[in-house]
Amino acid sequence: MGLKNGLAGAGGVLVTTMNPIFTYVFVHTLQKKLPSIREGIGLLLGLVGGCILLRIWELNLNSLFNSGNIFFLLCAFSWAFLSINSHRAGQNVSPLLYSFYVFAIGTLLDFFIALPHGLENALNAGANFWFHILYLSVISTTFGTTVYFLLLLSWVLELRVRLSF
Repeated sequence: MGLKNGLAGAGGVLVTTMNPIFTYVFVHTLQKKLPSIREGIGLLLGLVGGCILLRIWELNLNSLFNSGNIFFLLCAFSWAFLSINSHRAGQNVSPLLYSFYVFAIGTLLDFFIALPHGLENALNAGANFWFHILYLSVISTTFGTTVYFLLLLSWVLELRVRLSF
């Protein structure tokens, strides 16, 4: 919906700029910590950089937040929660199991969102469409996410070993 109704270029900038800012704000809010001056400057620079990439001075503020662009902000918001959740879950759950649960829940959400629009278009799309969907979902996304979590887990374990000596 964001790509159909919103500004796709703005969406890419909104998500990649706001995701780390939202994550930082959520974590520090949960920890009840104020940012240091250096962290505040970093957040401000990130926000200013995103505004420059958006060429905010050329946009009407209403067009930025109207239509489908709010979906991009919601995406960054949910991605921030997923980042926090994956960090906490990575300490207790296998990365493969966590990836499975994330993708299973995402699949169910997508199914229920798509249901009112009819499933017959997807079912009649043909073998080429389904090959690409299978490739994108199973090969690239699952493999990439699993490798990411495995590398993150090995990095955390290596860091713990280094700190213990």
